[in-house]
Amino acid sequence: MKLKPLIVAMGFATVPLSGCGGGDSDGEISKTKDPIPESAVTSDVYSVKAVDGYLRNAEVWLDINGNSLHDKNEPFTISKDGGVADLDVSGIDNPEQYSVMVKAIAGKTVDEDTVTETNKAGVPIAKPFVLSAPAGESIISPLSTLVQINMNNQMTKEEALAKVAQDLNIETSTILSDYVESNLGDVASKANAIVELGIVPESVEELKQDIQELENKLSEHVETIKQVVAGQLIIKDENGKAIIVPNADKDDDGIIDAKDAFPEDASEWLDTDSDGIGNNKDTDDDGDGVADADDTFPLDSTESVDTDGDNIGNNKDTDDDNDGVADVDDALPLDKTEYVDTDSDGIGNNKDNDDDDDGIADTADAFPLDSSESADTDGRKIVKKKKHMNEGIEGVIPIDFPL
Repeated sequence: MKLKPLIVAMGFATVPLSGCGGGDSDGEISKTKDPIPESAVTSDVYSVKAVDGYLRNAEVWLDINGNSLHDKNEPFTISKDGGVADLDVSGIDNPEQYSVMVKAIAGKTVDEDTVTETNKAGVPIAKPFVLSAPAGESIISPLSTLVQINMNNQMTKEEALAKVAQDLNIETSTILSDYVESNLGDVASKANAIVELGIVPESVEELKQDIQELENKLSEHVETIKQVVAGQLIIKDENGKAIIVPNADKDDDGIIDAKDAFPEDASEWLDTDSDGIGNNKDTDDDGDGVADADDTFPLDSTESVDTDGDNIGNNKDTDDDNDGVADVDDALPLDKTEYVDTDSDGIGNNKDNDDDDDGIADTADAFPLDSSESADTDGRKIVKKKKHMNEGIEGVIPIDFPL
């Protein structure tokens, strides 16, 4: 994407959220940080912003139980223009005591920094990521996410803020601020780098990652991130190295030239499968042989199906139908209503009316899972005929009879 010098945020229905910190177009930073405004919470609505640039069509929820996942009865919404998300918190006491989660979805969530005169709709993000913020903060951004990760690993909020400020060479007062509204170009470029370089997690499961993993990701690129300023962006080159590039976009399509596969064609900017056909025209973006219209993961050539809708493709998922039985132990791994097929006829035991395929319906079969038995005349749960080892005679042996 490319960063805009200033984007005006949509106002809240109540008093607008004030920016935390401030500065002019040259990146001069205020030394003070305003407290979180009480107006962010009304009796029924908790208003927050999803920021990278502003993120539209991202999933936003209040993480009441602290597991980072969106669980039943936790307030949930989709972010609107300006990254605004109004959570219905009616019946919830002090919602500001809980963290807010933001899930940016590949192919759906739009970073409004990509909105241009040529491309008024903006460009959906290509890779998913998850953002969070400490409880009570109403600006959820890559920087607030770093603070949250550090706090998840036993740091105080003050310690986490100081560490992020030192790591990125920015003022502490800007970290939890709306740096887009405040026009802090240097801070916005660094925050964008955090996402671009994959330092923020791609999924909610990764959010509570070990601090050492975060340190490793940061340390690999931290010196480059410290150097980036307004008018520049950081991307990875073909070798995975972080490089600083100009924030230039010749065709005004919202994607900087350095990342644009078609820098002089405003209608195209991405060619996932490198076939020379831009994704907007291509009917199979990832070249996996599955048409985009039928592909749950049209930008991932290793995945195309997600049976249980958990956003993990079946090739990676170890329980494709999410029935609690691992695929390796599941006779019908794509059917959540079945997992056993005793007679291997392709019909699960829940639907099959003759599980052992002995010609006797289960309802009339005393041993519905044993094709060698179907009757039990004396009701002693007799098993197969066996030789009694003590008497040397042929006889039927009850299950509880010691051999």
